Amino acid sequence: MRFSALSVAGAASVLAAFVLVGLASMPAPRASASASGEGMPAAALSTLQRVYELVQMPGIVEFVAEERYRKHPFQGMPLDGVYSKGFRKVMKPLTEHEKMLAFGWVNPQAEDFWRLDFLGKREYLDKHPTPEGRGWVYSQYNPAWTTVFLYHYFYQKHGRTPASMWELIRDRECGRLLLSGEAVEQPERYLKYISPVTGKFIEFTHEELSPGNMWITVVAPEVMKKVADRWVGTGTKGEPVPMTGFSGTIYYYRVYGYEGIIRTGMLEVSETAVGIQ
Repeated sequence: MRFSALSVAGAASVLAAFVLVGLASMPAPRASASASGEGMPAAALSTLQRVYELVQMPGIVEFVAEERYRKHPFQGMPLDGVYSKGFRKVMKPLTEHEKMLAFGWVNPQAEDFWRLDFLGKREYLDKHPTPEGRGWVYSQYNPAWTTVFLYHYFYQKHGRTPASMWELIRDRECGRLLLSGEAVEQPERYLKYISPVTGKFIEFTHEELSPGNMWITVVAPEVMKKVADRWVGTGTKGEPVPMTGFSGTIYYYRVYGYEGIIRTGMLEVSETAVGIQ
């Protein structure tokens, strides 16, 4: 397997939604302090239910993931053989909502923006810095990858694994808007966190099949020892990097469709680089 890596400096220009900050060495995993579900205050939960009612999933969409990912959605090797052994892998036929969950999608209101080149996009955003000026909040949605990145930020900050989406967003503006009730004014911003399959916040603690949800884990050191000798990654300049010398944290994830796994992959984080498959 070859692992695509991005320099910390360059990653922000690729995925603006994923602000890569403070990639320092992270502590060893500890069990989450909360084993409950959402754990949301009543006010936030009430607003969220209203958001679920207001938000609209688009129909036919343009997918964000590159064609190589759509043709080969199981990018978790060699860890697939450790963490997803025995699960059924489903490539097709998938429903549109399963594809959206697995590969992300372009906001139909921002299709003209996506046709611009890199400099054109920057110029457009300079001229239209606010959602009101653009007519949309986010140009794309990729709730599976968003969840993995938020999981990383939480783990880096708290030194433990999170239990629910609310834990991931409660300290962010989207959490504040849920508490204040203002979230109903821009329900589409929550498409970043909502599974197109379930129409609700993604749940990421399911070790067994849970259609529309995920399972994420921090790769344990003992697992890395088992697979590192047959695993070669790719450095920031395209050079092969033996994973036996990797120093950092790797998060493994799988995404569930109706009948089985529809996507697997990893987020690799070191002090100098970030890579996701």
